[in-house]
Amino acid sequence: MACVEIVHELDKRLRLRLLSDADDFAQTEVALRQLPGVASVRANRACASLTLAYDGQPEVRDAILATARRTPSAAADTWRPPPAANARRVTLAAGAIAATLLLPAPLAAAITWLNIAGVLARGILAASRGKLKTDVLDALAIGVPAARQEYATASVTRFLLALAEHIEATTVQQSDELLRSLLRQGPGDVWVERHDGELARVPFMQLKGGERVVIGAGETIPVDGPVVAGDAYVDQSSVTGESLPLPHAVGDQALAGGVVTDGRLVVQAERVGEATTPGRIARYIQEALDRLAEIQTVSSVFADRRVGITLATAAVVFALTRDWRRIESVFMVDYSCAVKLGTPIAIKSAMYRAAQEGCLVKSGTAIETLAGVDTIVFDKTGTLTHNTLEVTDICPLDPGIDEERAAAMVASLGEHTSHPIARAVVGLAQQRRLAHIPHEAVNFIVGHGVEANVDGRRIRFGSRHYLEDDEHISFADARKTVRALQEQGKSLLYVAADERPIAVFALRDR
Repeated sequence: MACVEIVHELDKRLRLRLLSDADDFAQTEVALRQLPGVASVRANRACASLTLAYDGQPEVRDAILATARRTPSAAADTWRPPPAANARRVTLAAGAIAATLLLPAPLAAAITWLNIAGVLARGILAASRGKLKTDVLDALAIGVPAARQEYATASVTRFLLALAEHIEATTVQQSDELLRSLLRQGPGDVWVERHDGELARVPFMQLKGGERVVIGAGETIPVDGPVVAGDAYVDQSSVTGESLPLPHAVGDQALAGGVVTDGRLVVQAERVGEATTPGRIARYIQEALDRLAEIQTVSSVFADRRVGITLATAAVVFALTRDWRRIESVFMVDYSCAVKLGTPIAIKSAMYRAAQEGCLVKSGTAIETLAGVDTIVFDKTGTLTHNTLEVTDICPLDPGIDEERAAAMVASLGEHTSHPIARAVVGLAQQRRLAHIPHEAVNFIVGHGVEANVDGRRIRFGSRHYLEDDEHISFADARKTVRALQEQGKSLLYVAADERPIAVFALRDR
């Protein structure tokens, strides 16, 4: 356990002092930045302190202290400092180059040896443990020219190594943070229905199984569980890939991450927090981020194996030429570091770019597998669409109703709902500049359709089930038209006036 002292604490702000070495301090800083609920971390290495801003939840505070007290793994041989530390090293290395070119030789020598001391120490430590790692090669590539008083060469080499480490650390951190931001679950507060029927606003982190959670239009469902009251349309595209909102009524299963587009639900919490569907996905992704892809492990081992070959080559070159410059060249042209650094950068960069484009890659292993894929099978058509319906056909069924009149009526009633089918018709009416048709109060039947009085007639539109099965309005005369549109893979909207069908709309998602 690392020694941690709380120096100062305010609501949603915590300042800690860590008694640990520089590497452990840096690793703890990185771990704290990755905790859910932590907004920012500011490090002051001179005072060995970390100042954190978080969401104020007790669970997050406990997680911060537990993480800070946890001793980082000493087995993390491939761990590298965070980007901020590497950026400082790049700056110092660049300054050392200028110093070797402008200052007298004694000062240039002192600055060079201070600049490369860390690299030399890592190489000596690895060699003393009997490990021929790239750290040994780095130390030789820098130490040989420094020993021969070629301070500019040593400083430039140190600068290039520091720059490579900075690029790697920055790429890795950006990709991981982006992926984690996509996976952060839950709103700040949720409404819970108590036994006396009153609503109480509670923090998301304090939700417990068995509670009745109330979700209104526009809100995200925070728990997995059955619907016990209400009905609504739920957009589950972020969880299941369904391109259209699905109706939810009593008895249906609600999934965390879905968004209520219309209506209101009361959900009995069966699974909360990390136990929900998005929570399990997030945990899986987090484990994947912490797990090296096979190619990264192989490349790291391969790079370390090449160190022995390089050293043997250098020995042969020296035996044949007795030229120290040629040995320096052997060390400088070795590709071990490029293999070891380049592979994780390539993997993380690919994951980062994919996330920017809206594609969540589960792990580096998935990218490796993708290289050999020649066929992709999608289990839901919603994953291949723009999730925006467009009206493709308007088929009037009443001689007294033309396309524009039918579109104007549906749009006038449909502008009061956010259902995608209604929005598509509203968008069409706006494009055609159709006039708004006055109507009486609109009645929404979630999962079925909409109805209202227009010019003394009861206008209804919605699903076939709503109009034919519930309202007993027959569309038998339009069966041929309906079948042709369905064979084209289009969604249908049925429209009736009183007890007569007047139009069928066909819509399609690109």
